[in-house]
Amino acid sequence: MNRLFWKIFLWFLFTVLATGGLSFLAADYLAGQQSVSERHLQRIEAMATAAEMIAEEHGMPGLYTWLRHVQRRVHYPLLVVRRSPSDGWRNLDGLPVPPEVAAHMNMPASREGVAQSRQARHRVVSVPLKHIDGLYLVTVFGQRPLWARPQYRHLPLVIALAVSVVVCLLIAWSIARPVRRLRHAAGELADGNLAARADVGRRGDEIGRLAGDFNRMADRIEQGMRAQRQLLSDVSHELRSPLARLRVASELARRKATDDTIASELSRIDLEVGRLDTMLGDVLTLARLESNGNEVALAPCDIDALLDEVVADANFEYRGEGRRATVTKRAGCSVMADAPLLRSAIDNVVRNAMKYTVADSCVEAATRVEGKRLCLTVQDRGPGVPEAALPHLFDAFYRVDEARDRDSGGYGLGLAIAARACRLFGGGVHAENGAEGGLVVTMSFPLHSGVAGERSSS
Repeated sequence: MNRLFWKIFLWFLFTVLATGGLSFLAADYLAGQQSVSERHLQRIEAMATAAEMIAEEHGMPGLYTWLRHVQRRVHYPLLVVRRSPSDGWRNLDGLPVPPEVAAHMNMPASREGVAQSRQARHRVVSVPLKHIDGLYLVTVFGQRPLWARPQYRHLPLVIALAVSVVVCLLIAWSIARPVRRLRHAAGELADGNLAARADVGRRGDEIGRLAGDFNRMADRIEQGMRAQRQLLSDVSHELRSPLARLRVASELARRKATDDTIASELSRIDLEVGRLDTMLGDVLTLARLESNGNEVALAPCDIDALLDEVVADANFEYRGEGRRATVTKRAGCSVMADAPLLRSAIDNVVRNAMKYTVADSCVEAATRVEGKRLCLTVQDRGPGVPEAALPHLFDAFYRVDEARDRDSGGYGLGLAIAARACRLFGGGVHAENGAEGGLVVTMSFPLHSGVAGERSSS
């Protein structure tokens, strides 16, 4: 569980325990300060008068019988006590009285009339029998509760702790659980899952309203992203037709041109039209991946064969510039992917390396197995990129250097297409500056289970 859960739980537990403990102490203190009500005092005086009458008419045996009869009718101890010169206060049975009664009767004020005092968590009330010298009717209020007995003195703490733990666990769980779900949904949305929503149930509190606001925000983001992708796709598709007509018109104009200057300008127009057409093709590919990427059919692909084809094409294209590419190591494994899309991703990474590697240098590509994944590494001999730019290299239309990328014909789409393709195949891609200079791009994919099993058994 996360830190928020335990923080809430511990604070609630401390609050409940502190409140319960203080309430217990306050109640105990106030209970001890209360006096016996006037109604009870009048009742005790009436019983004392009745005891005097019984004693005068029937003597001590009658008083003893009456006392036992009355004791069964009241819910508090009722005693008739007398003082023995030799061994202190005794009841009618001749037994010593309880300590709280003895302490009360030893007070001078208790023998002068109706008196009450607090003794050992009890209220003791005494009334002298006026016509029988030396006898007192004594009652004891506030019988010790169960937990006041020595064997049960920890019972309140155990009960309070058990109830507090259960209640605080429920409260902390009810708060931390929806927050955890909201955090998970936010992480999914940040990772590109536009369908992620926070499901916290039907809550009307602040957390429920926060989840509702998050879901509305996610809806707006999803709608905006879908509209943006659709716009890019529609605009790119519509622009290809006029570009094709422009290329035809340029070719017709070149055939009619008689001046070499005009022919040179038309060639420049053809070059820019070609670049624009390539960019629109990349935009269409990226939009298709973003919109329908989950519908890509996966099949076992020989990644080494695709890498050899891409390297051969790159060497042919850059043969006049003194740049070349080579494969230094082959893993001999297959991955589950869409072959044309995987080839396009590898081609974009290799071509990006060929663009920025220095003249008369070699771009090195290799595949290797790390655990249950296959890694394809492409390293150039260029100047590398600033560390701050590394996390953004795979964002669409991102450029490290506007002037350099414009001169090289790049539009910041090739690496974005490669990254999206890797994610569709269950893999990933990251870039770092090499220890000896240049940029190192690593693409990783899950190994095809059938091939992995064959390799492990051979």
